[in-house]
Amino acid sequence: MFCACKSGAEVEEGMKGYFRSMFYWAYCMEILFFSMLGAIVLVIFIYIFITGDMDQVFQYTITYIPMFGVIYPVSSGMNMANMQVPLALSNGSTRKETACGFLVTMHAAMLQFWIVSAVCCVIIPAEHIPDDYLEMCGLLFLAGCGIGNGLGAVILRFGNKVGWIVYMFAMFILIGGAVAVSLLLGKDTVTAILNNSPIFVAGMVFDVLMSVAYYMGIKKYEVRI
Repeated sequence: MFCACKSGAEVEEGMKGYFRSMFYWAYCMEILFFSMLGAIVLVIFIYIFITGDMDQVFQYTITYIPMFGVIYPVSSGMNMANMQVPLALSNGSTRKETACGFLVTMHAAMLQFWIVSAVCCVIIPAEHIPDDYLEMCGLLFLAGCGIGNGLGAVILRFGNKVGWIVYMFAMFILIGGAVAVSLLLGKDTVTAILNNSPIFVAGMVFDVLMSVAYYMGIKKYEVRI
């Protein structure tokens, strides 16, 4: 009787493919991660050298970390779809390996940003840290990861031009909506809403759906030479 089960050697070789893919994506993403982190440190040191105002330095630091933590996954989701996915597939990675490697390392990078936020909470005096800062950073990073994966999926499926149109439209809706809601309800009310558990669960569901969309985008992607 024919057995469809894979042999131990085949399973081991498949696992090596996934590890190679994750190493490849980790290399690409860590370069971007440390570039952004280095930019934050450079700006902080320049400001300290010019003004010496540590209170403002603390305020800028706790603002820059979540800001870059949102920019990172959005830019990665778009740029990696344009540049690195074709290279990964052309170099022999399967679509499953490419998707798994990208999604795992993307979420690992967002965990790194959250760890940096936690370190800032330890180093920076408590009076400069907003209430529920780490919870807010976690939600922002999760949302940014979902948006980045969603935009990457659009680019993989429909091309770069459509991806940029969706990106501009999404940014207009998100930023405009956030400003409008903040003006109507007030900053404290918005913060309280975002800190609710259902919002975080919704963010997790959104991230999962966008991750699935990214996988489907890679699955149907055709590498053209």
